[in-house]
Amino acid sequence: MMPATTVAAMRCPYCYGEVARFEEIEDPSGGRSLSCPRMECRAQNIPMLYQRDYHRYPPMPCSIIGLSNHGKTEYINALLDEFDRIGRDWPGFHYHWLSETALREARNRLEDRAAGRLSNATRSVFPDPQMLRLANVPNIGGNHLIIYDTGGETFEDAGLLRDAGRYVRNSPSIIWLVSLSDLDRPTQLSDMLTIYQQAMIEMGGNPKQQTLILVLTKGDLLLEMPELPASCSEFLQNDRLDPRGDSWGRLQQISDDLERWLTQSGYHNLVNFSRESFREVRYCIVSALGTSADGSRMEVAPMPRGVMAPIFWLWRSQHSGVWVQVGQQRSLYLSLPEAIQAAPAGAIITLEPGTYLLPEPIVSRRTLRLHGSGLENTIIRCMKDEYVIHSHAPEAGGLELRNLTIEHAGNAGADVVRVTSGKVLMERCRIRGGRSEGTGTTGSGLIVSGGMNGRLVQCEFTYNQGDGVQVHRNASLELIGCLCQFNERSGIHWLSDGKATITQTRCLNNKRGIRMERTQNAAITGNFLMDNTEYGIDLRDGSHGKIEQNRIEGNRIHGIRLVRDANWQLHKNACKKNTQAGIALTESAKGMLVQNECIENLVGILYQGQAELDAEENRCVQNQRAGIVLEGNSGGRLKANLCEDNQYDGVLVGDTARPIVDHNTFRLNQRYGIFIARTASQTQLLRGNQITQNRTRDIQDERRGGWFG
Repeated sequence: MMPATTVAAMRCPYCYGEVARFEEIEDPSGGRSLSCPRMECRAQNIPMLYQRDYHRYPPMPCSIIGLSNHGKTEYINALLDEFDRIGRDWPGFHYHWLSETALREARNRLEDRAAGRLSNATRSVFPDPQMLRLANVPNIGGNHLIIYDTGGETFEDAGLLRDAGRYVRNSPSIIWLVSLSDLDRPTQLSDMLTIYQQAMIEMGGNPKQQTLILVLTKGDLLLEMPELPASCSEFLQNDRLDPRGDSWGRLQQISDDLERWLTQSGYHNLVNFSRESFREVRYCIVSALGTSADGSRMEVAPMPRGVMAPIFWLWRSQHSGVWVQVGQQRSLYLSLPEAIQAAPAGAIITLEPGTYLLPEPIVSRRTLRLHGSGLENTIIRCMKDEYVIHSHAPEAGGLELRNLTIEHAGNAGADVVRVTSGKVLMERCRIRGGRSEGTGTTGSGLIVSGGMNGRLVQCEFTYNQGDGVQVHRNASLELIGCLCQFNERSGIHWLSDGKATITQTRCLNNKRGIRMERTQNAAITGNFLMDNTEYGIDLRDGSHGKIEQNRIEGNRIHGIRLVRDANWQLHKNACKKNTQAGIALTESAKGMLVQNECIENLVGILYQGQAELDAEENRCVQNQRAGIVLEGNSGGRLKANLCEDNQYDGVLVGDTARPIVDHNTFRLNQRYGIFIARTASQTQLLRGNQITQNRTRDIQDERRGGWFG
């Protein structure tokens, strides 16, 4: 069962509410579009392209607000003009509309602008969003820019805003266009913000979840003011912005300067009110025309300045930043794939808090180092098949992940992270969402293979339909303080000849906690294995190693199982309340059991088949049947063990079992201290045992002519 948080939702471009999918509809002409399934929306005419390319071009809604005649319409016209121009400066950049209606309206606006005609004021009706695809933006990638615009009088009355501007409720960012030269008094802006807050509360919205981008329009008129900050004057003279350069620092300086300038110019109440009302506030300055207008016509050709600044702040507010650091130099990207592609091998890529939706899996053939801001804060998510990240670095390189979550959220078969060469280092990471395709070959959280070394520290591998961690070939891996939970196969599945070191790790609610095959060098120490549907630890197929000081509780078959020539040393483990045996030794298992505790299981220690292990100084107490049971043709030496207060027998020797029972203590068991079945071997040896206070009888030997001492 996958957690609800892994369901990848889409946002409706009309109401910006989350939906699992859109409903497909057909118009009378046979054309197809999409409809929002939310009852409060039911918007139609959502373009098919919007859904098809959702993860490649995530939505970036832009709710434009402002009073009448403050330049909203002309700003949008200037912005469209600028998109036409910047393709010459940004290699590969292009844009296009997602609907014919928006395309025609945009072309009409641009034709009017080219002819020197000003556009009509926006009507006060609930607007249809205008959806524009921006592709190949440097350092950012692509987006669907969703523009909402409505008449200025809407923002002078809370009732009108509820009716005609309800799109603002769910919008993560607000662009507020303000013309200082068209204000009667500074308090007009505070009044508008009061109305905005009131309407938001009545609509169930929360401005504290929004970024406010306050844009001073008609900047050409503000240039005449002598106290305008120099950074703003310079920007209006040279407004070129590029995501690849130092534009972010420049825009931040302008924002800081404008905030101080407004505070000193009588707008201190607006500045403080805005800071208190919104999640964050950014300031910028633009001139949509670059010159004054006379009535419905422009006096000269438009010369827009700074119109991309609000869009840059939109990108920054709706995209988590990705910093690429090489030495002391840091570069900002707003797209994880763009950052990975540009980063040189070994660069540290630091991800700000946020969810990063990958349009395609990441394939890295060089050292990749991703550092997040915490498991809950930084999430990398992909819906494609096969994997989310595949690292195939050179032997000297590898994959380094710290402080983040990596999650597969699609329906197709996929592992989450694969490492097929190079080293792997993961610290404080969560890996989840592996999905099986039914063949059993996919669906694991982490797959490590090849002759490499790795280290996993305080990582979580959860909700995978395969294994939490799967290790192949000659890989060696160390797990320290990890959690493997709710995996449908094993928490940890070892199929490698390499060294295994597993310490202080919890394996809970999996099918098997730890499954070891093939390894000849394993140390499993100080772990907690609980509530797995089969075994806490499953040891198989000639594997070797040492299991020490683990707690194995509440597993639905056995706590620890050894099978098929597994040869292990078990020392000081606590196996408690497992449904069948605390420790089960089957087929031709070998090894040594020393100082283990098997308490409140069905059977403490179970020997079956040809199992041949010595057991010394173990405590088998309060088990529902027997402390130790030997079946099949099993054997071994039982020495100095305590079998006490079991519901049936201290030791039960059945079938043709042939143990040596030497200097053990069997007492206070509810039936027999030792029970020997009629079929048991005649050659077994009992000597020096303390057998006392068993309720029915101390020794019950049902063999004819049996010998004991």
